[in-house]
Amino acid sequence: MAGATDHADDASHPRTRTAARTATRPPVTVVICAYTERRLRVLQSAVVAVREQLLPGDELLVVIDHNERLLEQARTLLAVIGNAVDVPAAPLRVIASDNSPGLSGARNAGIAAARGALIAFLDDDAVPRRGWLAELTEPFADEHVIGTGGVAAPAWEQERPDWLPDEFLWVVGCSYRGLPELPAEIRNPIGANMAFRRSTIRQAGGFTDGIGRVGRVPLGCEETEFAIRAARITGGRILQQPAAAVDHLVTSERVSLRYFLHRCWAEGISKAFVSRLAGGDAALASERRYTTRTLPAGVAAGIKAGLRGDSDGFRRATAIVAGLAVTVAGYLRGSAGQRHRRVAASPTPANPPAFTPLWSGQLELTAPALPPRLSDSEGRPLERARILVRAAGTPLGFLELDSPGGRLELDATIGLARDRFGVAVTDAISDARWAHTTSAPVSVVLCTHNRSDGATRTLESLLELRYPSLEIIVVDNAPADASTRAVVERVAQRDPRVRYVREDRKGLSCARNRGLREAGGRFVAFTDDDVRVDPLWVNGLMRGFSRAPRIACVTGLVASAALERRAEQYFDQRVWWSSSCEPRVVTARRGAGDSPLHPYTAGTFGTGANFAADVSVLRSLGGFDECLGAGSPTQGGEDLDIFVRLLTAGRALGYEPSALVWHEHRVDDESLRRQMYAYGLGLTAYLTKYLLARGSRRELVRRVPGAAGHALALLRRSREAAGRASLDQAGIGGIELRGMLAGPLAYLRARWRADPGHVRAVAP
Repeated sequence: MAGATDHADDASHPRTRTAARTATRPPVTVVICAYTERRLRVLQSAVVAVREQLLPGDELLVVIDHNERLLEQARTLLAVIGNAVDVPAAPLRVIASDNSPGLSGARNAGIAAARGALIAFLDDDAVPRRGWLAELTEPFADEHVIGTGGVAAPAWEQERPDWLPDEFLWVVGCSYRGLPELPAEIRNPIGANMAFRRSTIRQAGGFTDGIGRVGRVPLGCEETEFAIRAARITGGRILQQPAAAVDHLVTSERVSLRYFLHRCWAEGISKAFVSRLAGGDAALASERRYTTRTLPAGVAAGIKAGLRGDSDGFRRATAIVAGLAVTVAGYLRGSAGQRHRRVAASPTPANPPAFTPLWSGQLELTAPALPPRLSDSEGRPLERARILVRAAGTPLGFLELDSPGGRLELDATIGLARDRFGVAVTDAISDARWAHTTSAPVSVVLCTHNRSDGATRTLESLLELRYPSLEIIVVDNAPADASTRAVVERVAQRDPRVRYVREDRKGLSCARNRGLREAGGRFVAFTDDDVRVDPLWVNGLMRGFSRAPRIACVTGLVASAALERRAEQYFDQRVWWSSSCEPRVVTARRGAGDSPLHPYTAGTFGTGANFAADVSVLRSLGGFDECLGAGSPTQGGEDLDIFVRLLTAGRALGYEPSALVWHEHRVDDESLRRQMYAYGLGLTAYLTKYLLARGSRRELVRRVPGAAGHALALLRRSREAAGRASLDQAGIGGIELRGMLAGPLAYLRARWRADPGHVRAVAP
């Protein structure tokens, strides 16, 4: 450039001031790694801009990553640039990487060939601004500084999408909101614009293969892992230099929502790998600050902008939540992959057993009886049985037995049960008072929506309850017809305990809140219209409240009503509350066996199909969140939310297997897929609420990395359940994962749609 040399003797010119300020710095090698011909024009601009800033003793090194055609083109192009009269003379070399394909391998090739005491790294789509190299290398005058990083400003190939938040500009390789705006110490720089001492790089061993970008696969974090490792080994500091700026090209392919989510997923996977190498505390320290401060502030700003009329503000807030959710999901998936590589998988049988339908039922040892023939819904004999063994009403556990021709020998089955459960049988019989004790009045709330047949079956089982101080409230939620009302009113004519209530606002939380307002008992018990309750159900709930002080909520055993189909057996194996016969008490304090996410792993406490709560406590909390639950965009999560709110309010929760109900699972694969999608959706929607809440987000985010083991256990349980039920393991897990990824967006959508006049506290 002619103009670049016209001011060589002008002391006021920026380049003259830069040269004066850096005349004593060590020699620098600038390394630019390239892998595609598509960026050749940008590479040319970068080379010219760099050479204008080189001083005597510096050099520029272009590393071509396994692309022979690009290697030839780069040598030709750079030879022309090197011979140009308007560019200062400085060594310029083009070499081919002979390391593993990928950015890490190419950088290591450049390090091996470098001659400078300092090595500055640029990407092949980043063009440095005037004064970049001087600003980037100035801090190395301090011997304790081992590395520096600068700003990567986006240079948009097409118009920037309105939904893309500044907090997620790292997705397109650029500096993002949350980075220091003034010189400050940082954990790691952005890879497109950074420098390190060559001695530090060699002491730390270079960049690790397997994390950096390979071609167009958007993995990363190799500079994160290297910076952590280098700082640990040397004890040195890495500084952010905001004045050292480059313009980073953002191509049109990087501004789609699909790329955004794909890049977030890849970032999570890469972070998992870095965590394994560098340790979770170091690898995720910056991310914790980013997720607890920067992202919530971005969501709040987006929502405020949306409320002021900027609809793109809502979209930016949604993108932040979705990006965080997908990144966390990628982290968990990456952790799973690393775990599977470290731990040998259980051997898979060459010929897995064929699917076997099961008869599901119970055996009460104080009055033992079994059907004369165990058969399915079409009258065919079932060759295997799963039996819940009880003694004086207390569930002790399950037996699974062969039943040739659909028959079981009663005496032999009793003998097996007594042998299996031993002294527990005697203890249960001697502690039978709970089944006859009457405590405070209880209101039972059955919520239903356009399922008069299911509501009828549930209601008939409720009429068999043995608890005397009882009222039964059927909440008909946004009904399409009067069929449920007709059924309930007929039953109410013969049983005055039964009452019909209509709630026109659609949603399970709306229905439950209406039932809570109508309840006249001290306790309120909730169940669903796909459940048959045991006659001692309410007695069992009251037994749970008596287990320990401050228990404000009790959940119970939800046994499988039928196990004849694959979908039913999968669901039975998938959830723990279908088989656990051990009572326990839970508080907000994490116990020895609890997940690192406790108490936010509320799915381990029970389910909304079977629980009761102290009415006064539930009302004091404002009832159920009407942005959650079936019938809302989130399709679930309202039960998990209320469990957590009870615990964080200082109350205890009890799981009581004596509070028994029988659940009718989904019977076909399509219904199961819809249910598992809704489970995933409700789970992350409910967690999003706590990620956005000021009082819980920091604690929750801090616990996310340590929760990988818990998530992996759930994933393994899901896969094992699918395998035992002869279902597609990857397919079921993938459906639930898709629901989990959509949950944050669903929660935000529910919040935006909520009418403040309708999302109200439940009055006493």
